[in-house]
This record gives sequence, C-alpha cells and structure tokens, in this order.
Amino acid sequence: MERGRDGRVNIKDVADAAGVATSTVSRVLTSPEFGSDDTRDRVFRAVRQLGYAHAPRVRRDEGVGALGLVLGELDNPFFAQLATEVLRVAKRAGHSVLLTDPDDVATAGTPGALQLAEQCVGLILWAPAVRPAVVAELSSRLRCVLLNGVDPGLPSVSSYGGDAVARAFDYLAGLGHQRFAYVMNTVQGTTSLERRLAAARAAAVQLGVELSVIEAHGRPDESARYAADVVVARGVTAVVAQNDRAAMSLMRRLSELGVGVPEQVSVIGCDDNPASSLFSPSITTIALPVARLAEEAVARVIEGNPVPGEEVVLPAHLVVRESTGPARP
Repeated sequence: MERGRDGRVNIKDVADAAGVATSTVSRVLTSPEFGSDDTRDRVFRAVRQLGYAHAPRVRRDEGVGALGLVLGELDNPFFAQLATEVLRVAKRAGHSVLLTDPDDVATAGTPGALQLAEQCVGLILWAPAVRPAVVAELSSRLRCVLLNGVDPGLPSVSSYGGDAVARAFDYLAGLGHQRFAYVMNTVQGTTSLERRLAAARAAAVQLGVELSVIEAHGRPDESARYAADVVVARGVTAVVAQNDRAAMSLMRRLSELGVGVPEQVSVIGCDDNPASSLFSPSITTIALPVARLAEEAVARVIEGNPVPGEEVVLPAHLVVRESTGPARP
C-alpha cells in the first residue's frame, strides 16, 4: 500500500482499505451517523487496522480534559465502587471524569457517543456493556482502554477471576461438596465471563465433581427465582454465581424456599462489591482488584503508547465469609 510522502497513513489509505471514497471516510469520522452500518464498520475497521491518527492523543503534561467512563449497571454496587476508584486516580492525574450510562451509547452515532467523542480526551470502557461497533467508532476518534474485554486493536485491563474460580471450587470440594452449579446471566460475546465459565468447567473436571450450568436471564430477582428453583430441584449443594448481586438474589430466593445458606447450600459470588460483606449471611466471594483495575486503565489512557491488543490480566482472590460451609453428610 502506498502511503503519504512522510510515510504516515492518510485518509486515502483508509478509503482504499475500506473500499469507499475519501469523502465518505471524512463524513463517517466527523458525523458517525452518516452512512449505512456496513459502511461505518468498514471505515472504522480500516482506521483501527492501519492506525490512522484521526484524533489527538492525551499528553500527560496537559493535565486537563475529561476522561470518559462507560460501565455496566450503575445501580450495581461493584460499578459504583469501580467508578469511585477511577475518579480518584483520574483526579490525582489532573483529569475530571464523565460517567456515562451504557444505554446512552447503545449504538454508533447516538448523542451519548458523540458527546463522549467531543468532550473527552480518552475513554475507559467496560467491554461487556458496549457494542463492538460503538467501541470501533469511539476508538477511531480518541484513545480507548477496555476493561474486562479483549480487542486486537486496543489495550485492555482485565481481572476475570479464573484463577480464583479454580480455588473456589477446590475450597468447596474440600468441604465435601460434590454437586455444583454455576449461575450466570449470559456469557455470549463477553470475554471475561466466557473465561470464568471455562475455568469453572475445567475445575469441575479436574475435581471430578458434577457441574450444572444454569443460565438465568432477566432482571436479578426474576433470574434468581429461576436459578434457585433449579438448584433445589437438582440437589445442588454448592453454587458459584456470576457476581455478588446474583448471589444475593439467589440467597434471598433460597430463604423463601426454606433452604438454609450455608447449612444446606453454600454460595459464592464474584467481584466483592461493598454490600457483600454486609449481607446476612456475609458472602464468600471472588474479589476483583478494583483499585488496580482503575489505576492500570487510567494510566494506559493518559500515559505512554500502550500496545494495541495488549492485555494486562490482574489476579483475583477468594475471600471466605459466612455463606459457605461443610456439605451435609
């Protein structure tokens, strides 16, 4: 491919790679609502593959400008904790933070996505909450870092807890449990949750225990009702839930059914959100390193030249509390 005289990728290179006119590339990059979904996807894909520098990068000595932050359900205590940590780290580096609900950037070209692109100098995106097309659009305009997700064109910071899932299964097996369940909402297209589920399956095989994978869709209370009914029907005595919020809802439903935790069923959550230690019984959980997630993500947005596709994986650890106990004889 021929490039500009200075050897850098230019807009014509992007147009050639995407199979469109240079004017189309310009329109898509300045007005993301322009054109069909296929056209936008081809342009953004070419921009990322060629490394076309359309947007200015954040310089550490600027000390100004907002960092955009898109997380999951904002009423989930885990994401509130993560947002607090990102705010703390960003403020220390001289940046404010614009927190955006994932519904506001549900599709490319929405007002929320445009606002982030126009007002921010860098973005931190919780990968499971943002569609790939939106990630492609935003990352063509300014520097982005993914949390708990992988993209070949972007740096990412993850802590999916696979190592701690194995320890959780080993701990429960050591308490005499043989019938396990892994309760989840969805893992499709979500790298961190796919890895966590794979770790659960591998641990079950290694330990020789029975594992039921229960997909409980819908709102937390509705999905917990279904999951708890399946747990009781299958005689499961040890449950690992996708997150602490799911564990709490499951435990409430088990209580309604007259099933004691941990006397009859042991439950482990994941993420160690602030409410997990206050719940009764307090929840044994796989604790994700929230502070380090924030520190690593902010650093990659405002400093240096992070390698596209490079993933930093942070370890998680098991925190034992009151929701787990020995299996009944």
